Amino acid sequence: MRPEDQVCDRDLAEKLRSLGVAQDSAFFWSGDQLFHTYSHIRIDEKNDVSAFTVAELGQMLPAEITLQDRQYDFGTRIRVFTEHAEWVVEYTWVDRSIHTSARFEADARAKMLVHLIENNLVTV
Repeated sequence: MRPEDQVCDRDLAEKLRSLGVAQDSAFFWSGDQLFHTYSHIRIDEKNDVSAFTVAELGQMLPAEITLQDRQYDFGTRIRVFTEHAEWVVEYTWVDRSIHTSARFEADARAKMLVHLIENNLVTV
């Protein structure tokens, strides 16, 4: 699997930065190229943006959230279709859920974090 498939895409990374997520990741996007933070390339804080991994996003997403006095639990799953599969990240309570999906798990997790921050369900 390519490293680019294991981190959130640049658009989601920029959205997370604009929402105040700390720019602390093992990888970063510089233009359309992905670099490891331990490389010899200098990070340009104005233009470069953290490319969060699945594991890093997992650390940021809470195990549960409370919405309308109900506790929703975190989960992930894969939906398989004839032509492709997609990752689903969700918080569920009985028969209700809040979910996001994407082709790659990191993008689905990043979308969920954006949703939680924008809806004041988690703070950064």
